[in-house]
Amino acid sequence: MTKALCCILIDDDTDEHELFGMAIADTTHEVSCRYFHWCEQAIHFLTQRGVTAPDFIFVDLLLAHASGQDCLTNLLKLPALQAAKIYVYSGMQQDESEKYIKSLQVAGFLQKQPSVKLLSEALQALFEKANP
Repeated sequence: MTKALCCILIDDDTDEHELFGMAIADTTHEVSCRYFHWCEQAIHFLTQRGVTAPDFIFVDLLLAHASGQDCLTNLLKLPALQAAKIYVYSGMQQDESEKYIKSLQVAGFLQKQPSVKLLSEALQALFEKANP
């Protein structure tokens, strides 16, 4: 039996939160997800006493209130998140930004998809690697 997974999405677009939630619901894994519009909100939540680190964190690089790169840098500094898999969640093509993304020292890249089905398939693949 697979364990329940926990994730966080940091994206300032509420539509992305809805799409992401629908895609997670379409995977075969039990996943709970918290959604934040701003990196500061997520960091505040993650640094509260008693909060368990998520298995996955997905960060949009184009945040309105701060750069996604700054957000990733701040998340990577949190000792409690050492085991979390942090992914860039972006609409840009991976090959266009691969060097840049590797420089961020994150677990990987998840491209935003035009449909719930495609995003669900991409998330399913990530969840399978982490929790076969």
